[in-house]
Amino acid sequence: MPVYLTFPGLGTACIEFDQVRLGSTVPPVQLRAALPMSELNAAFFKFGVRASPPNGSYWSEIRATCTTGGGGLAALLPYAALLGRHAATEVEVAVDFPCSSAKTTAEMLPRVVGQLDKRYHRRGHLRVVVDPAQITGPRGCLPLPTFYFEDRSARTRLKVYGRERKCAGGAFNGYAVRAEWTLKGDAIKDQLRLRGKQVHDLHGADLADFVRRNLIQAEIDHSKLGRLFLGKAQLQRLGCQKAAGRFVPAGMTAQDYWAMRAGMLFLHVRAARDVDRLGGEEWATEVTQNSPAQVRGYLKELQHREEKRLQQSGRKVGRARRRFSRHHLKQVVRKKPGS
Repeated sequence: MPVYLTFPGLGTACIEFDQVRLGSTVPPVQLRAALPMSELNAAFFKFGVRASPPNGSYWSEIRATCTTGGGGLAALLPYAALLGRHAATEVEVAVDFPCSSAKTTAEMLPRVVGQLDKRYHRRGHLRVVVDPAQITGPRGCLPLPTFYFEDRSARTRLKVYGRERKCAGGAFNGYAVRAEWTLKGDAIKDQLRLRGKQVHDLHGADLADFVRRNLIQAEIDHSKLGRLFLGKAQLQRLGCQKAAGRFVPAGMTAQDYWAMRAGMLFLHVRAARDVDRLGGEEWATEVTQNSPAQVRGYLKELQHREEKRLQQSGRKVGRARRRFSRHHLKQVVRKKPGS
């Protein structure tokens, strides 16, 4: 059964498995004959048994795509003994934020990306794939960008995209913005905190605990970002310059405003540099200015450059006095309160 969690600023999300891949030592012909295929096809969105890719461990590969809001591994659990020696090789954990229409989904997608950060973000930046006609994507995906946090080689991958919600028998009903984790190999047992990787282990997995640990809501302080590039003397001079009241947010001082402008300028330049891998000019600007994961990656890049420059020059500067220290990174991209 799905689990529901409420996230500040985003609403209530439905959490469940999406696609589960199982490897089995039973040959595919025997497995298809032993399992009630018609019953499983009616319970899942899609269910299939095929020959396993050559790996020396399994003869068959089972691909079970669960439905949104109910149908899951419970339908396969009574027939687990027929699978022989088996284990999960790849699982997808989906967090769906329901939407009322395709238009609402398009509006919700930037909000989710603008608040989502990933634990242990190895790549350090996002990759945005835009397919306006949705020709190459899976059936049911909307013609909206897909935001990838890691590449295919990562054991724990995360992507965010818009899609239609899945029903039993291959039908669709409703729309959602989905944040989807893909776990491979030992990451399945480690991340889900399981004793094993069989069907009964997956069925008893605490997906809410996994999402609480891995879905991090964060926010960007553009003023503190800009202060990293401006000295105290510069801020004092800029604070004396007047700005039109309609441009200055309520409660913001003149120094904070000009520091925010400096931070936005830095991100604007980065958007122009990364326009190709961020899905074009429109989405590059959206991601660089509002994605906590992307901004954190830029700051880590600057931090590494600063450390390398200090090493080459032979200067010794305390970490507290460095411009792009870990402390400064936490001030710019910080976890949202209440998340």
